[in-house]
Amino acid sequence: MRRALGLGLLMLLMASPALAEVRRLEVVGVVPAGADARPGVPVRQAALDAALTQAVERVARELLSYDAAADSDLDLGQLLGGKPRELTVGYKVLEDRGERRALLLADPEISTEYVLLAEVFVDVTRVESALEAAGLLLAAPVGGTGHELWLVVESLPSYRAYQALRRHLMEQAGATSVIPAVFDAGRVELRVDSRLEPAELMNRLVNPPPEGLRVEPEFADGRSIWIRVVELPGTVED
Repeated sequence: MRRALGLGLLMLLMASPALAEVRRLEVVGVVPAGADARPGVPVRQAALDAALTQAVERVARELLSYDAAADSDLDLGQLLGGKPRELTVGYKVLEDRGERRALLLADPEISTEYVLLAEVFVDVTRVESALEAAGLLLAAPVGGTGHELWLVVESLPSYRAYQALRRHLMEQAGATSVIPAVFDAGRVELRVDSRLEPAELMNRLVNPPPEGLRVEPEFADGRSIWIRVVELPGTVED
């Protein structure tokens, strides 16, 4: 019912662009499963909620002012009201990967995760309104002829690996700026300005890869890339 209503609303919004702007994203929802699952919440529902949150917060981070994006203490979930479903107009589970050995979660104590891939339609207008009310909205679009995109790096093995990846982005992959927005243990989200389209940037990350690393593509859409990074035996140059 929710999906049917959401997609019906999406059609109305697309037919009336003055009412709202809608962004389509493909996102991964991943949560602890098995013995590590959160009590009282069906694990598949928790993974879907995580996907919706991921989609809404990714759109929000693309709209943040640069000062706000650099604030590691910023709680976007609280800022956006803690109800990501209210900022979407529809969603669809594209692939339910179910329970598996934990690969995407950074916590080494978690052994099992539940993963699904979802298509989410985010109400950009409402997200912008929330950021504007908080004084955190980017004042103007980034200038120039480049492309602004979101690079999500899972399972980043070390800070040296991050440095190698950033250096490769700037020197080999055509990026003009690389700004970390989220920097957690084993995971980083980067706002990247590049002269290249996302697909071409992905190709330059994979072949040739950054020195001492192997890059495994997860998926990409028109404005975001998800990758996993593996550090090869030896030392990554500082």
